[in-house]
Amino acid sequence: MELTGAQVTNVRRAAATPVAVPVTVAELQDPVRATQLVGVLVEVSDVVVTQSNGSDEFTLAPQGSAAGTAGVRMDDALFNYANPTVGAEFRKVRGVLTYGFLNFKVLPRNAGDLLAPLPAIASFGTAGNYIRVGANGDTFPQALSVTLANAYAEDVTVSVVSSDTNALGVANNGQVVIIAGQLSATVALEPLAPADHVDLTATLGSSSQNTSVRVLGANELPTTMTLSPNPVVSAAGAKATVTVSFDIPVAAGTVVQFGVAPADLGSFANASLEVPLNATSATIDLDVSAAPSTTTGTVHAQLGSLTADTAVQLTTALPKLDTLSPAGPVTVASAGTQEFTVALDLPALADLHVTLAAQPSADGATFGTVPASVIIPKDATSATFTFTAGTVNADTAGTVTASLNGVTKTVDVLVQRPPARIASISPTNVRVAPSGTQVFTVTLDRAASEGGATFPVALSPSSLGTLDSAEVSVAAGTTTGTVTFTASATEGLGQVTFGTGAQAVSTNVTVSGAQPGRVVISEFSGGTSASSTDEFVELYNAGDFDVVLDNWKVQYKSATGSSFSSTFTIPAGKTIKAHSYFLLGGSTYSGAAAKDAGYTFDSSASTTTGGHIQVLDANGAVVDLLGWGTANAPEGGPGNAAPSHPASGGSLERKAYAGSTSATMAVNGSDEFKGNSTDTGVNKNDFVTRAIRQPQNSASATEAP
Repeated sequence: MELTGAQVTNVRRAAATPVAVPVTVAELQDPVRATQLVGVLVEVSDVVVTQSNGSDEFTLAPQGSAAGTAGVRMDDALFNYANPTVGAEFRKVRGVLTYGFLNFKVLPRNAGDLLAPLPAIASFGTAGNYIRVGANGDTFPQALSVTLANAYAEDVTVSVVSSDTNALGVANNGQVVIIAGQLSATVALEPLAPADHVDLTATLGSSSQNTSVRVLGANELPTTMTLSPNPVVSAAGAKATVTVSFDIPVAAGTVVQFGVAPADLGSFANASLEVPLNATSATIDLDVSAAPSTTTGTVHAQLGSLTADTAVQLTTALPKLDTLSPAGPVTVASAGTQEFTVALDLPALADLHVTLAAQPSADGATFGTVPASVIIPKDATSATFTFTAGTVNADTAGTVTASLNGVTKTVDVLVQRPPARIASISPTNVRVAPSGTQVFTVTLDRAASEGGATFPVALSPSSLGTLDSAEVSVAAGTTTGTVTFTASATEGLGQVTFGTGAQAVSTNVTVSGAQPGRVVISEFSGGTSASSTDEFVELYNAGDFDVVLDNWKVQYKSATGSSFSSTFTIPAGKTIKAHSYFLLGGSTYSGAAAKDAGYTFDSSASTTTGGHIQVLDANGAVVDLLGWGTANAPEGGPGNAAPSHPASGGSLERKAYAGSTSATMAVNGSDEFKGNSTDTGVNKNDFVTRAIRQPQNSASATEAP
């Protein structure tokens, strides 16, 4: 059996979308098994395109199959995809299995039903990461993460394997999920025993990347400790910063004891320096005495059995911190960087450690980081360091400071939230008639900032048509912008891409005249008891293209008339958009939806018996015909008229689906906003009565099954 013009009625609106049934290509080639699956959402995996007929149908066979191999046929009846080329591979393809024209076919519902092969792993961690026994979770100083080459339409699970599971495990059994649409995810680890080197391998499909992590003991001590600068150059009454460094990050509770000799050379406010957990260095200030007995000495540090020393030299010509530049205020993009330069008034007499800090204006706010210090080498007058902005969702103010020997320089910094990004484009996967136009609307994830936002727009191939601009602009404070595509006179397939790189968003475009607009009479009311000309004829475009209504005509004849005696010509400049409405009203029409055009004939006599309304295109061809009640020439021939016109205030409405009823088409009915697409060519099969009429016009929301 073959059904034409079949419609689906959703009888369980609250029910969850069914899970696709995994099947093989062989199952869908088996007539018995395929018959059992007709109407079922099916899913085939790891397939390749082996045939493509250029009419939006293509054939899939198991990966590795040669061109021309028979398989399962795909059809675009539910989703207008760009026809893939022979050899294109898919990881998964889903759709509703149907039977038509002597073939079983799978009908994808949207782009998410056509999943390309998995992306490659672009990166996996950085060198020099650690984790400590007893501290499950992220590595340090950088959290280990796995990043894809591009985002994927579904959640992706990356497998991470440890080379030494006795020393280092991977949480969640090594399964790391990257959420659909995202590029990366952090990898949580489970350190079990100290190890100098554990290799980790991340695998996704045929792509893999490696990294290594050192596992530290819970209380593992460094093996080396050094002090810098060496020598420490300062002056009487000044401060001198000393940095202690270790070969590995330190455990919690690591305390270094400091001393200075001779004792009158200076002192420490607290000679016991507790080093932060997992730090590889820390600083302490030596307060040089105002009148020391000598100009030389030694700073000594001890951690358990480890010791370190650095010389101290005092001078009367101590360089001072002169500038921190740029002087600011400075604006840095979220997650961006800014280079700063610290400069002295005199050349450094020895390596000088300038203490650095980055502080947000609001406590706890994400701002950014700088190194703990920067070294100005001996004989140099300046050094540079980098401020790394945090990832912020709102503009965040703060300061960057540099300090040396009691002198502090400050720069105001504003970390600016990321620029607005393209969240979506509409419409997607469009068909455009040759020489026709399509307006695309770009919607941002938030309002564009001061100055607005622009994104490049590219058409591929260029022979498909033209764009009215090479970029789409979004005004400041708004979220949308538009660009118009004009199709060439030649049919073809291609893409329009908005933005660049990982943030680019694309849609398929098909230039084809295969599916023009399809205009039907969607609702008719012949007047009310209060006014015989309070009537309307509502048109609906069930097609994918806009239709120009210039010189189209609407005609009326009585139930028994031999010809259409009343004619109204639609004025020039009127268009009915795809899946939209156009409302023609009588001379005293009073509905809530304003009429798009008005006619003067009176069809009220037909409300008690019957009548006919027909629509002609500009060439005089009949586009649609409605005959109701006792009409002698309805669509489908005598005896096939639509029901009689209901009482005053009612109407006749075309069904959304073959199974639609007066109740489902009514206000709050399940088919109320599903359009009016059913057209079997027989009026009695296509129309239902409405007790309360509900006209719609060109400003009404678009509707589709």
